[in-house]
Amino acid sequence: MEAIKVSCRACERVLLLTEIPKLGTGACPTCGAMLAPGYTHLLLQEARRAEVLQRDLAACLRRLSELPGNLVLDRDAVYAALAAELPVEEQLAADRALIDAESRTLRRAVRQWQRLRHRERAHVTPGLVARFRALAQRVRLLNASDHDAEHAVLREAEQAVNEAADAIRRERLHAEMKAAAALDDVLAGKGGDR
Repeated sequence: MEAIKVSCRACERVLLLTEIPKLGTGACPTCGAMLAPGYTHLLLQEARRAEVLQRDLAACLRRLSELPGNLVLDRDAVYAALAAELPVEEQLAADRALIDAESRTLRRAVRQWQRLRHRERAHVTPGLVARFRALAQRVRLLNASDHDAEHAVLREAEQAVNEAADAIRRERLHAEMKAAAALDDVLAGKGGDR
C-alpha cells in the first residue's frame, strides 16, 4: 500500500504522512517548522487515524474487487471520490494568506539587507534568494491571478538581490585577482633576490 504524501509549506519538503506520528513532534524533519502550530496533538492523532483508515479502506476495496461476478472497481473513480472530499478552497485561501505573509516578510528582509555593508550581505544573500525562489514557486503553483502585484514585487526584489549577489561575486573575484597579483609580485621579488 502506498503511503499518503504531504509536504511542509515552509521548506516544501515532501514527507510521508506516516512519518509524522513516528517523529511525534509535529515539526518538519527538514526545517523544524511546526506543521500545525497549536494543533500538534490533533495532527498526530489524525495522522495515525488516516493511516488506519487507509489500511481499512484498501482492505475493503480489495475484498470488493475480489468478489466473484461482474463488479469492476474503477480505481480512478476511487481516487476522484477521495480527492473531492479534500477542502480545496480552504487550502487555496491558506496558501494565499501564506504567500501574502511571506511577501511582507521578504520585503522587510530586503530593506534590512539593503542597509547591510557588502561583506555582511554575502552571508545573507543566498538564503534570501532561496526564499524568493521558494515563494515564486509557491505563487506559480497557486496560479492565482489576483497576485499580479505580488509577482511584480517579487521580480523587483529578486532582481535587486541577484544584482547584489553578482556585485558581491565581482568584488570577491576582484579581491582574489588583487591577492594573486600581490602574491606574484612577492614571488617575483623573491626570485630576483636569489
